[in-house]
Amino acid sequence: PDLHRCPCLRLAYEALLEGHSAPVYLNAANVVAVDRFLKHEIAFDAIAEIVETVLQQLSSVPVESIDQIVAADRSARACAELASSQMSGSGRSAVQGSHH
Repeated sequence: PDLHRCPCLRLAYEALLEGHSAPVYLNAANVVAVDRFLKHEIAFDAIAEIVETVLQQLSSVPVESIDQIVAADRSARACAELASSQMSGSGRSAVQGSHH
């Protein structure tokens, strides 16, 4: 696969290799980013940017219980909300941020 054209796939591979809480972060950030995209608040290509931001900002930690997974999910969603708010607040709409 072309990981340059499919940055979310690249990020998924990286999260898988990182292990621990990284896949939880990736999933949570993707849920938030896709929701923002579907509401026309961010551009499609911003989905990968938000996910990557979350993965860079949060340190992957071992998860050994459901409580730890829920906490990791909550942290990643909050981080993704902040990142997506900054993108939509910067005037970058779904149309403006598009490369089409």
